[in-house]
Amino acid sequence: MMMADQHKKLMKISVTTGLMALVLTIGFGWVFGGIGVAIGSLIANIVCQVWMWKVVRNTMKLRTDASFKAIYDLAKSRKLKLNISSHKAKL
Repeated sequence: MMMADQHKKLMKISVTTGLMALVLTIGFGWVFGGIGVAIGSLIANIVCQVWMWKVVRNTMKLRTDASFKAIYDLAKSRKLKLNISSHKAKL
């Protein structure tokens, strides 16, 4: 986002989710201890990543996620076959 001149949006996301992380880690940490701090930080990080993903997808029209249909079509076009029995024999 920085290289695509989306500085203001990136800063808004970073500051908002940073404050969210602060509130959640203090709140959950007070109630649940160290596990609560980890959960609060995790929630804020997930919100940050999803928010940035949506902004990139909507403003720049870029897909940064894997398309399972594209992966399936690629495997189908290459006629990839998984031979599970031979894979298990190697283990």
